[in-house]
Amino acid sequence: MKAKGFTRVYIADVSPLLDLDIYGSLRKAVPEERRGKADKMKSAKGKAQSLGAGLALHEACKELAAEGCKGIQLADQHIIYGQHEKPDFDQQWLRENGFDEIHFSLSHSGYRVMCVISTAPVGCDVELVKDRNMNIARRFFTEEEYADIMEQPDDSAKADRFFRYWTLKESFIKCDGRGLGMPLDSFRIIIDPEGGAEIKIDRKNRGEIKEENSRVAEYTFAQFDPDVDYRYSCCVKGLGCQIQQRILSLVGN
Repeated sequence: MKAKGFTRVYIADVSPLLDLDIYGSLRKAVPEERRGKADKMKSAKGKAQSLGAGLALHEACKELAAEGCKGIQLADQHIIYGQHEKPDFDQQWLRENGFDEIHFSLSHSGYRVMCVISTAPVGCDVELVKDRNMNIARRFFTEEEYADIMEQPDDSAKADRFFRYWTLKESFIKCDGRGLGMPLDSFRIIIDPEGGAEIKIDRKNRGEIKEENSRVAEYTFAQFDPDVDYRYSCCVKGLGCQIQQRILSLVGN
């Protein structure tokens, strides 16, 4: 089934999963691989994060099925890992079952999980905002990004700016597929002065980001601030992608 181009962002609070009864009940909804991964986590928070990510992806697939993509609710049972261990739906399974290209990305931090599902390659990242040693920015970010962080008026603003850059850069390298195999200072993110309405990759910094056929790749970025204490970013391959956001309740779905 051909699905109209879309990108959907799901954000959820996983703290209810700290309750053992709720955890035990909801773990049945996710595939065996995800259950095993969650159960192996040593801490209660780690278990909640892992299961919460799986539940968010499962809910995203269920929504697509309810909208007419019958059978797509099984897609989270068909996940493969790419060259750099990036998880994604098995595209061959999708084609064999009559579906077009669909991708996903997952992230978690603190008591939040983020899931993005899209008809284009996608990456996402969520981070709990906390005090951060700015030597990390100086070491791993570009000179321009580090300077922008240090120009912020106080420690709180510096931390906020740091995590905006961090999540944007993480979302890009996950979308690209190379993950941390791509150094964070090998590209520059430019945050729009208006507050992030337009975010670009500066290809003049350390060479261009290119496809295998040497064409410059284009990306759409988005940031979300539904929680004061967290920063969320999403990167989608392609320009002008329409990105929808939904706050998901893991209990009661």
